[in-house]
Amino acid sequence: MNKDATRRVESDLIIFFALLILLFLILRLWPAVILAIIGVIVCALIRLFRKPKPAIPELAPPPGIVRPDTEHDLICRAFALIQRRISETLSVQFPDARWVWAAPNSMGRIAEGTPVFILLNRAGGYRRAEVQICHLQFKALRFETAPANPPPANPPDEPEPEPETFDYGLLAFEWVEANSLKLNQLCNDAIATGDAGFTIPAVELPVRESWQDICDELVHNGFTSAEINDGGITITHTFKT
Repeated sequence: MNKDATRRVESDLIIFFALLILLFLILRLWPAVILAIIGVIVCALIRLFRKPKPAIPELAPPPGIVRPDTEHDLICRAFALIQRRISETLSVQFPDARWVWAAPNSMGRIAEGTPVFILLNRAGGYRRAEVQICHLQFKALRFETAPANPPPANPPDEPEPEPETFDYGLLAFEWVEANSLKLNQLCNDAIATGDAGFTIPAVELPVRESWQDICDELVHNGFTSAEINDGGITITHTFKT
């Protein structure tokens, strides 16, 4: 019985004895009046001298159960971080460089410990580099080939060659595949909070030139729309109905 219920019972007993005293006074039953008065006094003393129990603070409701990270989640996050570190390393050495993975399923190769390579463009003549990884952590890039002599400058009367176009489709496909679980979780969070969508920040994306291909790949994988903005890629809806 809790504290409020006990106090309510004591109050009811005092009222009951008071009614008995009134009834016995009307009937002139003096011994019964004395007993009823004793009962009221006993109830009052019990109520007066009872030590209040310390209040138990209410515990905050436990937060929602968070699904523990699986091995695949850790590999996906490591793969995304490796891609970012590759872009940062290239931007320091070759600011205009562009890169893609040399083979598909690079995330699986990294998880297995198989050597992985990237193909380069506008990287000072280097066309291929090995990504050195240890325990799912990026260490360095080892460039395989370098030009023996720089290419001769174009004669003034010859037109400048058109810049090479680079296909980022493979990079976009692998990035979306590596981050599919995280994207699905962001969708679920947006649905739970009633938001219209969510934004993938730029720090979690590869080179900016690949963003349009990533948007196309996101739409291809079931998202309604994906748009590029200054902060990254905004997905304004969740899934197609």
